[in-house]
Amino acid sequence: MSGIEIAIPVLTGTVKLGKEIMDIGLSVRGMHRDAKACATLAKQIKHDVEYAQTLLTNSRDLIRKHEDMLIWISGTISQTKDTLARYNGCTPDPDESDKGATLKALLENERQWEEWGNALKANHSSLMAAINVMHQLKLTHNQTQTRKPESGWRSSMPPES
Repeated sequence: MSGIEIAIPVLTGTVKLGKEIMDIGLSVRGMHRDAKACATLAKQIKHDVEYAQTLLTNSRDLIRKHEDMLIWISGTISQTKDTLARYNGCTPDPDESDKGATLKALLENERQWEEWGNALKANHSSLMAAINVMHQLKLTHNQTQTRKPESGWRSSMPPES
């Protein structure tokens, strides 16, 4: 075998290895960005949960008239909080400067991360619906409070001719 015949497979293998190392580097950077995006999402959902709890506390008397709705809203808030805690438990800390540790943590928990991420998105959607319902109840209540009572002797019918 000549030197060229030996060098070609070695060079080809080295080029492939270099490409794989570069792909891994890109993957680490991408996963680190994903971890930061997930942390931002979790922070936003935490804020939304706190807002929903405040809204529920402020309008509890209004919602008490609708017991089933109160149960649904309270359950939605509770379930979103639980899912958020589990989601945060399987995501790495994006503030770590060690991107390798972030990648390792994501790869170890990738399946859980995706499952809890999907559950969190569904719960967040329900939470936003609950917030919307509470706002609508408040608006409806405020409109009925500000209406002027009409006098009983007036009729909306035109007078007879």
